[in-house]
Amino acid sequence: MDKSLIISNLEMLSNYITKDIEDTEKGIEHWKERIEEFGEDTIAFPIENETYKQALDRAIENKEYFTKKLEENNKLIEILKEGYNG
Repeated sequence: MDKSLIISNLEMLSNYITKDIEDTEKGIEHWKERIEEFGEDTIAFPIENETYKQALDRAIENKEYFTKKLEENNKLIEILKEGYNG
């Protein structure tokens, strides 16, 4: 597979990951607002199997995961571009 295609695919993946991070940040704000309004032990609707606090914690973990994956992906792009003369 051509390096330029790999780089292009990784850059597209970075865009998707960035969008996931943005969406997750909105989710974090949503859960913080719900906690402020209803309390952290209230069951989160429509999830119904976790509290607002648990939903917030999960969203924060997801953001950390996506951020780590974006950093790894960008490092791969950087490494591939260093050796690419196309």
